[in-house]
Amino acid sequence: MENNTNNASNLIVKIVPNESENLNIDSLSDRIIKQSKLQSFINSETSSENQSGESEKQKIRLLSIEPLLTNTANSNKNDVSLLKNYIAKYYDYQNNRCLIVKGEIDNPSSSEIIESNQQPLPTNSEFNHALTILKQNDENIGKEIQSGNLKTYRPMPPILTDENKDSEIERTLFIGLQPANNQSNKSDSSNLRHEIIGVNMIQKSIMRFDNRAPSNSRAEDSLCGSPDAQQQTADRGTPGSAKVTISQGDILLWEFIVTRPSASLGTNGSAIDFQNIKYKGKRIFARANTPILNVKYDNDACGPFRDWQWQEGMFEANGDDVAPGFRLCQNPAKTILDNGKDQGNFLGVAVYVVGQEVVFVSELEAGWYRYISQWRFNSNGTIKPRFGFAAVKDSCVCNVHHHHVYWRFELDKAENRSENKVIEEFNDPPLSNSKWTQIKYERKRLRNNNHKRIWRFKKQAPSDEGYNIISGPNDGVADNFGKGDIWFLKNRQNQFDDGVAATGPPYESQIDNFVNHEKIDKDIVIWYGAHFTHDVNHSDETGHIVGPDLVPLNLQ
Repeated sequence: MENNTNNASNLIVKIVPNESENLNIDSLSDRIIKQSKLQSFINSETSSENQSGESEKQKIRLLSIEPLLTNTANSNKNDVSLLKNYIAKYYDYQNNRCLIVKGEIDNPSSSEIIESNQQPLPTNSEFNHALTILKQNDENIGKEIQSGNLKTYRPMPPILTDENKDSEIERTLFIGLQPANNQSNKSDSSNLRHEIIGVNMIQKSIMRFDNRAPSNSRAEDSLCGSPDAQQQTADRGTPGSAKVTISQGDILLWEFIVTRPSASLGTNGSAIDFQNIKYKGKRIFARANTPILNVKYDNDACGPFRDWQWQEGMFEANGDDVAPGFRLCQNPAKTILDNGKDQGNFLGVAVYVVGQEVVFVSELEAGWYRYISQWRFNSNGTIKPRFGFAAVKDSCVCNVHHHHVYWRFELDKAENRSENKVIEEFNDPPLSNSKWTQIKYERKRLRNNNHKRIWRFKKQAPSDEGYNIISGPNDGVADNFGKGDIWFLKNRQNQFDDGVAATGPPYESQIDNFVNHEKIDKDIVIWYGAHFTHDVNHSDETGHIVGPDLVPLNLQ
């Protein structure tokens, strides 16, 4: 499929499915659940659930299944991710435990099964099952929901992570209830009030709170944000990967592999994920994505929370479906940041041309938060990673809070000395004898506008090919919670992200733990953090965007 409607730019976008990474999740999950080793853990047959996930006989539920990244640190420079293994997470309600199954995609019966009290994020099906239990426990609430007087929503946190007196965690999902049209009755005995209720999936009981919400959340009469459209979201593991080329006339500008957020790798997903990014035939990044996202409130009014980057939400995108989860549009897609509306007709990644840029965008959900993952590829070689913040109506975001997002850029690996990379920092006025100074060893740095600070990575002379990293005007400077603005690290195994599962603890990024002060020149990873303060009393509630410009250096 081609998009060459922008006559001024004459950019041609071709997108085809990347079949090697578009897994048949249904087939794989069917083979996993039937293996004898897993059945011996279950100790009983699993009944199939109905469409709403409300089967009373169900003993075990699949919460996620996804490919595992085979490590590419020290791998050949032409490699992309090697999807050979999978990880599946089931919840065994009968025994109140999470079963983590790891194995080979081509041989799922050869697996490792780990029993854990881990609390994975709920699926759409499990949330609906919890809603059924809530209605069964409180018929009055059920009637108000049925009549439309109460609206349900997904709150933060989404699940209970606190241990009980027996040091166990009984699987408990949180469900938010808001009176329709904000007609709240402040009486504690009224069903028409804003409230967050816990639903115990083991006991099939409900949990209510003195302050109408868990201790790290709020359910008050005051609400901020856009109306919640309550549309379908994508479950984790929903497949979608594509091969992309961008040309101008006879010149091939860009080529890469892109994966939709629901299929992205990492502990909490990594939003839109790019592999093997090449500009005019020269590989810039082995991989680029957004694996870490968190939020901190002033005075801990809510949270803090570690968020996730795989749950796609609906946004407006009109065009042709060219690969699973990818829609090529003639006109710009519209997210909640563009129109203030939490609704749309598409889940996945929309692609469109604006001027000399090809834009890839997806809308994500984490409870009441709405996030925008966007990447812009310019014909001149500039890359603009962007991340946007918004929310639907809730009480927490009425309080001042600080979003922190962290991109990971895995540079093209040097195969010989001539391809070794040089990392440099610019300061004006200079900190030493020169405005440009080399960073030879692993290090964390902060932005400093007083010194016009920027960074660059490039090949050694005489090539000097590389990129300048120029901070965006809204990217902020890290505080104690945000930790840092940029890290230059050696690429190592098991550092795709920091391994902290949503929703924490810990909540802060743990990238500092990767700094071993080793020499960096051949196989380098750059982490870039941006920090945005959201105060609805002094800003536009529809959202904000952060992100750097990566500007080419001697690549023409």
